[in-house]
Parts: sequence; C-alpha cells; structure tokens
Amino acid sequence: MCSVAPLNFGCYSCAVVAACVPLGGGNRHRGFFEEPFRFGMNQKESCMASRSWLYIAQSVAVVIVLGGTLASIPAFGQVQPTTLDISLVRTPSELVTAADGGQLDLITYGSTASYTVRVTNTGASRASAVRLSGFAPTGPTPNADGGLTANISAITPGGATCSFGDAGATFSCNFGDLPDGQLADGGFLATASASATYTINLPAPSRPYTANCTLADGGSVADNLLGATTATASGTNTGAPITATYQNTRTRPLADLAVTMTGPDGAKEGDTVTFNVHGVNNGPCDSNRPRLTNTGNALLAFQSNAAGTCQSGYPCTVANSMAAGASFDVSSTYTVGHLPADVPTAALANQVDLNSSSTPNPDGGPSLAFATPDPTSSNNTAPTQTWVNHSTGGCNSVTGSTLGLFGIALVILTLRRRRRNT
Repeated sequence: MCSVAPLNFGCYSCAVVAACVPLGGGNRHRGFFEEPFRFGMNQKESCMASRSWLYIAQSVAVVIVLGGTLASIPAFGQVQPTTLDISLVRTPSELVTAADGGQLDLITYGSTASYTVRVTNTGASRASAVRLSGFAPTGPTPNADGGLTANISAITPGGATCSFGDAGATFSCNFGDLPDGQLADGGFLATASASATYTINLPAPSRPYTANCTLADGGSVADNLLGATTATASGTNTGAPITATYQNTRTRPLADLAVTMTGPDGAKEGDTVTFNVHGVNNGPCDSNRPRLTNTGNALLAFQSNAAGTCQSGYPCTVANSMAAGASFDVSSTYTVGHLPADVPTAALANQVDLNSSSTPNPDGGPSLAFATPDPTSSNNTAPTQTWVNHSTGGCNSVTGSTLGLFGIALVILTLRRRRRNT
C-alpha cells in the first residue's frame, strides 16, 4: 500500500499520485483516484480531479480524528463563558469622618442608610442575562432585629430594572447583558458594569425611652451593629452565582432634648422682666455638649442670668455631656425698651433653643465628638411673646404730650377771659 504525504494541506503532487495509484485498465483493484480515467480523462485531468477528492477525504479524516475536540468548540451563535465580579459597600458620601481621619459607617434611628452594589463583567466574552438579588440588613443585635426592623424603602434604578419586595426585606435587579470591557491597562470599560443603590430605613425606638441607653429588648441603643446585607449576581454563561456581604453599619446614640420658657404676658416700657428656662434630656442616651441659644426682640435687652447654668449669658454650653434624665434651669432678666412713636402696642418675641452640638477639635480637624441625634426636634424650641404698651396707657406718647400741653393752655386762656369779663 502506498502512503502519500500531503503538500500544502491537501495539495498532492500529480507525480506522486500517479506513482501511488495503479492506472492499468486491466487492474481489477482500481485505486480511489483511478475513477476519472473511466470518463476519458488524460493523466493531467485525472490528477486535477484527484485533488478534489483528496480535499474531501482529508476533511473527513480531520473530523474523525478531532471529533472529540470539535464538540468543545462553540458553534456559530453559541455564547462563550465569562466571569463576573461583585462589590457591596455603604454609599461613600454617607460615611462620617472621625477625629483620627478614619471613615465611620453610622446610622441614626429614624433615619436612613444607602448601600451600593456593583456587578462587573471581568471575562473576555459578553455576559448574558445578568441578574442581581439580595437582602436588607436585619436590625440592631443582639436579638434578630433588636426590637426594630430595617427595611428597604427605595432602590435606584427603579422601574423595570430593579425593585424591592417582601415588605422591604429583599430586592432584585435585571441588568440584561453586560459586554466585555477589558482594557490593556487591566481596567474595564464603564459599559461592562451595572450598579444599584438601595436605601434602608431604621425606625426610632418607641417611647417611653429608657434612661440607660437601651432598647426595649435590652439591646444597646448606641454602637449597635446592624445585621449583614447581601447581594448575589448571576448570568446564563457566568458560572456559579457570586455573593457579596457587607456588615459594618453601627447605630448612633439617641437623646431627646426638650426646653420650655415662661415669661410675663405683658409689660410696660422701661420695665425689667424675668424669663425662666427649663431644659431636660429625656434619654435614652447621654447628650453631647448641649447648647442653649437665645433669640430675642431688639426691644428686650438682655441683662443677666442668675448664678448657675449659663450665668455668663447666651449662647452657652449647658454641659460637656448631659446624662439621660438630667435637667437644668436658667433665670434671665431683660429690660423692655420704648416702642416707636407710631406703634401704640406690640408683642415682643423671645425664644430659646436647646440642641446637642459637636465637640470642636482645638487643632481645627474633625470634631472630637459628634452631636447626639435628637428624635424629636419640635421640643427643642421654646417661643414666648410679651405685649408692651406705651406708658400713657395706649396713646402715642408724643401725641399725648402735645394734646396735654394744648389742654393746659386752653384752660389758662379761658380763665383769663373770665377775669376780664368780671
């Protein structure tokens, strides 16, 4: 049997073919390439025809030899596998800078926190039908939800792309296809990523508040770690789903400061009047550096505060830290001024405000301690008003004086006329 080596991937030399294929008409065992001579072809034409047959035969041989390998090569239109990457963080703009320059992840009761999850196609092929699903963090520990439940209240993008359900406990997104976006420097095109931001709401503890900074179930109000929030990404050609977990959000303390102010309902011009201020921390935690400020009327001239809290005047720092349940009193005196000539009576406003404040850094850096969040702002302000009349009992002072002098002159003139007549 003759063995023929291919030249240039299947192009055989005609001389080789002639040498290998018996061309005798009387040969009962004609070779595969002898058939063309039946049709009256000469040797050259037979050689060209044989080449065509060789190509076909060689292709069949390749398919037979590489059959197992071809099965792994994607057919036309088949989606090739790729890989995904996922990240989950607290939205950076909501982080708080600490005194040491570090970033703190804090949440205030009765307020919100947002988390951003990003999915990136890190492979060399298009990622198909990419989906995202996840869970909101549970409430403060040590119990499953610490007596409170943190639920998702919003998600972007919304519409047909992302939504939340199960009373705000879960969310899902359908990002569709993500193109591969690998760059030569190792980065990725923006189109290779998709992201979603979901916002949770943490309700405020119910009243009455405790005085030891604890929740109703005994858990701590302040510095309480929320449960983990998770997000899982998957695609039809991205292999097994991948999950990201984030758990670093802690609760801030809470202190309900309240203030009242009482004073006279009415006064006269030039009077000295007294206003009494009462402040209290209703808890549940200590309040950092509560500050008392006074906004008065220009016709109420502040004179002094009695000895004790804020004796140097307003504004003042009540204490560096005010314990839950603690209270204070301030007695302030003012002098009533004179109303404008064309204003017979007026209500003079006087107001105090009590709020927690941050502890300033003497070096000018970030605050040494943060202001304590207050769950109720409506009781941080105490307005009053005092009605003031002219000393003449409601008449304009200038007009009243003028009329008085005119009256006296009229009486004198009348008496003189009577004397003359007698």
